[in-house]
Amino acid sequence: MEGLAEERLISAVGSIANGRKAFDITRTYVMDRKLFGRPLAEQQNTQFRMAEMDAEIDLVQVYVDHCVAEHNAGRLTSNMGVKAKMMSSEVEWKMLDLGVQLRGGAGYMDEYPISRMFTDARVNRILAGSSEVMRLIIGRDVFSEHYKSILD
Repeated sequence: MEGLAEERLISAVGSIANGRKAFDITRTYVMDRKLFGRPLAEQQNTQFRMAEMDAEIDLVQVYVDHCVAEHNAGRLTSNMGVKAKMMSSEVEWKMLDLGVQLRGGAGYMDEYPISRMFTDARVNRILAGSSEVMRLIIGRDVFSEHYKSILD
């Protein structure tokens, strides 16, 4: 139990890095893939979805980096590790799902790296505590005495 915050932080670092890699290979794919005679990247839906994912990945990366700094300073709390792990694995999953979706049926074929990444990443929302367990832990903290004292 003592190393659980660090384990979750390690998981978070891997998940967010994998999410960024998925973003990068999907970006390249949609720039090259033609749909109705134009690159898929020129479609508004593709631009909107990729813009949202770029922002989400960046935001979670900033929090994970903050947690790494806190860990290095000996101040990483269990709750910080839980939040980093939950958010990074969820954003990773969203990005991989989008990467598969933007490829259509081809995204489900093992010839594309995104397909293997998608399959491999599924466990990240489970290991070191499932996302549902992470939400439970965070929820308990939200309703703890710590927050009550802040409101008083």
